[in-house]
Amino acid sequence: MPIFTTTQMRQLLEGTGEAALKQFFEVDNSEPFSPQWKPKPGVVIVPEIDEVVPMGVGLDIANWFTRQNRRRAYKARRQQHPELKPIVSAGDSWFNHPLLSDTVNQLEQAHGYLVFSLDDAGAELKEIVDSGKWQQALTSEGSKTLLISGGGNDLMGDHFGEYLNSGIPAGKDPSAYLNDAFGRALSGVLDLYDSIIESVKDGFPGVKVFTHSYDFALPRGSGPWLGNKMIEKGITNLVDQRGIIHRVVELFTAELKKREEQNAGRVTYVRRLLNVGMGQWHDEIHPVDAGFSIVGGNFASALQNQGVTP
Repeated sequence: MPIFTTTQMRQLLEGTGEAALKQFFEVDNSEPFSPQWKPKPGVVIVPEIDEVVPMGVGLDIANWFTRQNRRRAYKARRQQHPELKPIVSAGDSWFNHPLLSDTVNQLEQAHGYLVFSLDDAGAELKEIVDSGKWQQALTSEGSKTLLISGGGNDLMGDHFGEYLNSGIPAGKDPSAYLNDAFGRALSGVLDLYDSIIESVKDGFPGVKVFTHSYDFALPRGSGPWLGNKMIEKGITNLVDQRGIIHRVVELFTAELKKREEQNAGRVTYVRRLLNVGMGQWHDEIHPVDAGFSIVGGNFASALQNQGVTP
């Protein structure tokens, strides 16, 4: 059983990078929108003597390393290309997934944008709002562009089953399967978006905000986050299951579009010029790299339409 101190593991990660990460860690997908690195079975990481380390030390080190890598790459690229205009991103696993070429990766690698990433897999929208980090970054990086990815955890995460009615016959309109708790959850998410928009309008002249509503996620019969929650409520028909997710995304989309209309020129809803296809999903809620390529392309088109170029 390999045993490392936190210092030894940091040195390994900084010395060999991805090789050590993949040798000693694997991705924990147990929580929706929250893929995180965790030590492989048998790998033990212990704190140094007198070191104060929170629980989950191995996970903390691995995810710290991936964030540091992204930050180092940003700094190096900005020094090499001072002409690039920095974008600030604050989001969840659609902006930062440890195994996939996510939206931010696509914007940087396929479209040439420079992104100061504050993204954290598993981040809830309230955490993003309350952290204040994106406000600090807009100032420190001199950015005029803010990308937000949030609400997925709130609407299709751990509490998804609580938003579903039980005992509804198959073949009903998708809204029949959604209860009042879903409406309250959606309102809570939109209140948080409103607070972001107002904060930008009040404190950051010229900054443009870009939002999105994910895509039509693909529930699976035995899927751990969507499919299973629906089956528990007696919703077993795959057409009904997919219809429910379509309705959730459509309702979220309609409200974000309203924010765009109410804040013309300052807020842009990133439209799905192309949808992630049926065979382009890594799991129930995350696209594969080819699916994220579509999402990244949609963001790039929205940015360019608003005059935001690399």
